[in-house]
Amino acid sequence: MEKEKKAVAKGGRAIRRLLVAPCALLVCLCWCGNAFARAGEDEAPPPSTGETPSVLPGDTPAAGGKGERPLESGVDIPSSPGEFYLPRRAEGEVVRVSPHGITMTYTDAEMGYVTTVTAKKAVTWITQRKILQPDGRRKSVQQVEIYAEGDVIIVQKNALTGVENRGCCKKLYFDFLNNKGVMLDAWVKFYEPRGDQYLYMTADEIRQLATDEANTTRLRLLGARFTNDEYGRPMLHMDARTVDIEQKRKQVPR
Repeated sequence: MEKEKKAVAKGGRAIRRLLVAPCALLVCLCWCGNAFARAGEDEAPPPSTGETPSVLPGDTPAAGGKGERPLESGVDIPSSPGEFYLPRRAEGEVVRVSPHGITMTYTDAEMGYVTTVTAKKAVTWITQRKILQPDGRRKSVQQVEIYAEGDVIIVQKNALTGVENRGCCKKLYFDFLNNKGVMLDAWVKFYEPRGDQYLYMTADEIRQLATDEANTTRLRLLGARFTNDEYGRPMLHMDARTVDIEQKRKQVPR
């Protein structure tokens, strides 16, 4: 048991260190979605099967609809068998190890997304921090990080439109506060609104950098393969060693 605990914690520390490596300037690839949309405009979008899961957000952010209760930001991690807590490294930090499975739900009310992560093993870090706002005041926020491995499934739902992006991978690290992370050996299904269809992507590695002040998220994909067909019969597909993407995030209108 002690060996298993150390292995999970060690894996979490190792994949977190991947994020400190410098990354070259990323190039905008908005034309990629348009190319797929034109290639598949005569086909109806494939149905969402709910079987496989995306760290990639859709273009249309979400909020609670008319008459619905507004979203509230926060994280929910139901208890699981065999879980335990590690000693705090800093004041206000909780480190939770789940060696026999985890289901975590993270709600981002500002962007209108509800993200659910399930995996066989995971380590989560929840830390209370104070961030400086544009008006000079400090705001207390909750920083949530997760390292997960073993049949990792991610489902990201737009609470306004109901559109789901889905992805799965062997290993995942993600920092929800800073919107950055790494997926290894990943499969992603994401909605492309301009073509009203789903696109499919696999990659050896997906690295998502923190969202900047202009609300732009940058991603780098290594060993990427794109297609517009879930079953390998694409009208169009593209393979690339490295793909850099810039994506604008839109906030939920208040």
